[in-house]
Amino acid sequence: MKCGQLLFLVVLLSSINCVGQELDDQKLSEAIDQLILAEKKLDFKGSILVEKDDRIIYHKNYGLDQRQNYSFWIGSLSKQFCAAAILMLQDDGLLSVNDPLSKFIKIPVQMESITLHQLLTHTSGLPDNYAADDISDQKEALNAILANKIETDKSYSYSNDGYQLLAILVEVISGKSYEEYLSETFFQPLGMTNTGNSGDSKEWMALNIPSSRKLKNGNPQDWPVNYGYKGSTGILTSTGDLMKWKTALFNNQVLSKESTQLLLERHVQKTEEIFYGYGWNVFDTSDGEVIVHSGADDFIAHNSTFRHYKDKNVTIFVLSNDGNYKGTEKARAVASRIIPILFAN
Repeated sequence: MKCGQLLFLVVLLSSINCVGQELDDQKLSEAIDQLILAEKKLDFKGSILVEKDDRIIYHKNYGLDQRQNYSFWIGSLSKQFCAAAILMLQDDGLLSVNDPLSKFIKIPVQMESITLHQLLTHTSGLPDNYAADDISDQKEALNAILANKIETDKSYSYSNDGYQLLAILVEVISGKSYEEYLSETFFQPLGMTNTGNSGDSKEWMALNIPSSRKLKNGNPQDWPVNYGYKGSTGILTSTGDLMKWKTALFNNQVLSKESTQLLLERHVQKTEEIFYGYGWNVFDTSDGEVIVHSGADDFIAHNSTFRHYKDKNVTIFVLSNDGNYKGTEKARAVASRIIPILFAN
């Protein structure tokens, strides 16, 4: 943040009487609005929702109709839904995260020891090749992923292919398409009417997807089924639907309490400070533990971030349809500017 922007923030916050108390909703809304609008070059387009204690305290669209709910492509933020699907199947007694993949799918000998836990935590040795991209047949997609060369090093190494393999496993065990399973198990019961999947136009034609500078290949709902998107990405949703999901998930209304804890647990170390759960990053900040994941699909300029501050029970959802700002996805750039306002005391 530049000195001028920092000075603006200091003056703005000092003008709000928040010593020893939290900002009330109206002043918080004004502070966020003024901060974003003051940074002209950011020119943010998208949707922001902030909630505290399961209550919306800020919700606004920028560069879009305020009266509309928009569904954005959330990229790798989709991984949390894939991880939750695996844990739901575990809750139903159909698998264990400690099971080897070979228990359910015939795989090459060199992959027989890979467990579901390793796929969920990016420690399987699978590369990040998007081997199943542009493939619409399950068997062909599976063969493409299994043709990958496996690394012997089982330390953390981000792999979209691993999550695509998990999505295929969901289909194999449930007997449904991945899209059907997510819809029937999560989206419909939670009333997530603004959420759907790429390649699932039959059911989700009503999604209101904001235009993008790079959206030249038509509506993602009209694209054919692509196993390169299943599990790892491919979900479109709104800030409001993400709040519905977060509220139900974090209150153990989606998965069992044990499985919810497993989803958010610090399973493997990514860096000195950041750990990976199942589809989530977890680390400590000066404002307590934060559970976060972001996503971006540069080819259509949509991006997302979802930051939950566990100790304060505050969550920030930011979705954008306008690419990057100074090398950072706009959703993440905006979230980083909101955080100082939320936790000013």
